[in-house]
Amino acid sequence: MPAQSPRLPKISVIQSFKVAAEQGSLAKAAAQLALTPAAVSQQIRQLEEQLGSALFVRTQSGVMLTETGKEYLRYVTEAFDILHLGQQNLRHAAVMPKLTLYALPALASKWLLPNIMQWRERCPDIDLSLHGTHAQVDFNATPADFVICFGEDRYPQL
Repeated sequence: MPAQSPRLPKISVIQSFKVAAEQGSLAKAAAQLALTPAAVSQQIRQLEEQLGSALFVRTQSGVMLTETGKEYLRYVTEAFDILHLGQQNLRHAAVMPKLTLYALPALASKWLLPNIMQWRERCPDIDLSLHGTHAQVDFNATPADFVICFGEDRYPQL
């Protein structure tokens, strides 16, 4: 049986670490996060216990990152940057017009794909989702805006 991965700390604990590292002070981090310095200190201690390593050296003027703390901060910063990027992309996608097109796979790959760049140049603000399928498309069951099909079939649902 494979070993279970250790659970990740709560995002609020990781955020407290990040803000304390950036501010160089638990008190300043607490003020920014609307917490007490004792709460931030407890979260940092909890995180250090979970990681099995000291992240800060406490000084009279604040806190300084240990080498492990500097390394962990790089991971945390990258993770938060990715979360921010995902949020921006989702926000952008929510307002960006979307066109969903279904076509036979051969038609999509041999004719549509080679011509997509020309269409993209004319319509750069539309998110195109192209699906190649042999299945009949039901507009009530799929997000299809258009279906390109041909042949002798009657296509009653189109």
